[in-house]
Amino acid sequence: MNFLIFKTQEANFQLSKKAVLKLLENRKSFENKELKRLIKSLSSQPEKASLSFEEHPYFGFITLELIKTTDGSVVCKYCGKQYHFNQLRAFTVEPDDPFRAASTKKGGFTRMFRKRPKHFPMYGGKGYKCPRGDILIYRQTWTT
Repeated sequence: MNFLIFKTQEANFQLSKKAVLKLLENRKSFENKELKRLIKSLSSQPEKASLSFEEHPYFGFITLELIKTTDGSVVCKYCGKQYHFNQLRAFTVEPDDPFRAASTKKGGFTRMFRKRPKHFPMYGGKGYKCPRGDILIYRQTWTT
């Protein structure tokens, strides 16, 4: 089986090239077409080709999907252990509470009550931790 290694600062994810290409074919976007073309060009290279987060940050979203749906493994760079995807713990990325006063900044309480639009920008996302609790990957998946 051919594998694709996705390298981040926190971990190295080992993914099936076949599963990645299948997921990319089901989604129609410019980023997916570019990634599909890149992965197919890597097929001519050795058994294990790699992508880095710095060069292809969008691939982080693809990795989040594949962790849920396929078999694969990840090496945590913090504890140095390899885990299967089914051993990972999911977590949600939540924003700070906009109604909490920022006690670390001067004037945080007054800034909270000055007249501003009532809409606070919010965001959220999802991620995965290793069984030991080290954060392996997280992405912001929605914003208002």
